[in-house]
Formats: sequence, structure tokens, C-alpha cells
Amino acid sequence: MIKAGVLIPLSSSFTINLAANLTCLNNTNLDILVGIGYKF
Repeated sequence: MIKAGVLIPLSSSFTINLAANLTCLNNTNLDILVGIGYKF
């Protein structure tokens, strides 16, 4: 399994979260996660 992630600040309050998982065992799976975080 290979994992990678990136945090991209939009402003001082909001951040975009990007993550990906790649699995190559019996079959190939690619999972992508996108989220928005709020700092308070």
C-alpha cells in the first residue's frame, strides 16, 4: 500500500485536505479523499 497526502491552505481559516491510497495486491485499488478543514 502506498499512501500520500497534501494540505493546501486556502486562507487563515480554511484548508483543503487531499489524500490517496494505492493498493496493488490481488487487484488494484485507488482511494481518493478530499476534505475541507476549518481552523478556529
